[in-house]
Amino acid sequence: MPEKEVIISPETIRAIRAAVAGGVTQAELARIIEVGQNAVSYWESGKTTPGPRATRELVKLANKYKGAVS
Repeated sequence: MPEKEVIISPETIRAIRAAVAGGVTQAELARIIEVGQNAVSYWESGKTTPGPRATRELVKLANKYKGAVS
């Protein structure tokens, strides 16, 4: 059975970034989830959306910091 597609909004990505370790830069978040800093910038501006692997990593972070991400 194929995985359900998850769309993470720019606002949620910013909230995840703010929640991680009390707030990290785009470059730090990019390093954590192993993508380029430009990718995080594009996601937050709504120019692109994270691919499946990056989405899984973002969901893991959101779950880890669930009290801070709604």
